[in-house]
Amino acid sequence: MKTNQNHQLSVQATSIVIIINGENYIQTITQDVTENHRAKETLQYLNSHDSLTNLPNRTLFHQIVKQDLWKVQQENKQAFMLSIDIDRFKQINDAIGHHGGDQVLIEATRRIKSCLGSNDTISRMGGDEFMLYSPQVKEEVFQLADRLLEVFVKPFIVNKYKLYHSISVGISEFQEDGVTVETLVRNADLAMNEVKKLGRNGWKCYEPLMKTYVNRRMEIEDGLRQALKKNEFALHYQPKVNIIKGKIVGVEALIRWNHPEIGFLSPGEFIPIAEESGLIVPMTQWVLREACSQGVRWKEEGFSSLKISVNISSVEFAEPSFVDMILNIIEETGFSPNKLELEITESVAVKHVDLVIEKLVKLKKHGISIAIDDFGAGYSSFSYLKRLPIHTLKIDRSFIQNLYTDSREAAIVSSIISLAKSLDLSIVAEGVEERDQALILHQEKCDEIQGYYFSRPIPPNELKKVASDMWGKIKDCQKENVSSLSL
Repeated sequence: MKTNQNHQLSVQATSIVIIINGENYIQTITQDVTENHRAKETLQYLNSHDSLTNLPNRTLFHQIVKQDLWKVQQENKQAFMLSIDIDRFKQINDAIGHHGGDQVLIEATRRIKSCLGSNDTISRMGGDEFMLYSPQVKEEVFQLADRLLEVFVKPFIVNKYKLYHSISVGISEFQEDGVTVETLVRNADLAMNEVKKLGRNGWKCYEPLMKTYVNRRMEIEDGLRQALKKNEFALHYQPKVNIIKGKIVGVEALIRWNHPEIGFLSPGEFIPIAEESGLIVPMTQWVLREACSQGVRWKEEGFSSLKISVNISSVEFAEPSFVDMILNIIEETGFSPNKLELEITESVAVKHVDLVIEKLVKLKKHGISIAIDDFGAGYSSFSYLKRLPIHTLKIDRSFIQNLYTDSREAAIVSSIISLAKSLDLSIVAEGVEERDQALILHQEKCDEIQGYYFSRPIPPNELKKVASDMWGKIKDCQKENVSSLSL
């Protein structure tokens, strides 16, 4: 591994010729400049190295690698860039403080250096990210990546704590994936981020599709910002049906976006980007305001019994002003709070339970209902159900897909329905796409059914027509005589 060499400094004597009134006066000034040179050298070192790990910083790293790449290219050899990121490092700072995090970074540096060859160069780029330049052949670099993973298996011991943290490594190849330091670093980062998405604790080589994904993500994120300004979003509503009553009892508000250049985008693509960028907060506020306003319009048209459900992301729910935001929108729009239902996932419900309970209790006092969405797909810790002031469980669609072909799926659904009824909770089955699924759910006395079998998400002005078209399917499923499907 490359290191810097210290230089010896000597005392220097300087002769100065001074001319006064035509006369020459020669004065020799002897000055010990050793300390000045040492101070300058120290300053240069601090400006080019990370103060915590003593590794080259980003600027020096780029200079070293740029020079070596020229040599590698002249000799027609291989070279690689490795982006190394410590997995879940933020948890260290949250658990034992930044000093503990620094100790982990120092030890991580020691472990990485133990894997390196004499021609490798390692840099701390910032935070918990390291960049490694290795002018070796591909097989040796892959072996290096494996060694890096192995040295992080052993726990970190900090203040008597045992901390287990793996690493994610992305690899880019000189000339194949870029010819400049900046491009190699960027593409190694892209590969590292792909490892994170796949579950961490591994390594992966850069692929051009990764850049395509990032470019599309950036395009969508920028488009989301513009969409909020230009009001490009729309809400569609998917009905929830009570078969026994022969009645649409509610709708779920679902956001839709027609990107001006890309076209219609699936919420499954742009919602995660909105959450990562923080744009989900203003977006959710827009959805709530629009859904409540539509509820007021429906009431004026005579559809007074509809309850409107709105999905709340974990990012929005964590906002300190979340409860006040909900109440302010209800007051602004004039919507009845007892007709609003907020859907949160199990992961939101069980995270910081005491704080979640505090917020939900405040909402419940104002008549707002709470539903646990995708129930059964997450934690499924039944202990939180008796603590949280919730009203409804929504069975995850994954249990509905094979309901009539898999006896185990049917048993799970039946158990969830029984559990909900024993806790005096309403139960909703989502993702119902076929008649047999609806028949089984009706036989199991599931309170409400939602899915494409009855209706896709529709614009608000189509609700009355859909209610009329739905009657035949309702009549086919129900066992009681109901004269007509009502709203």
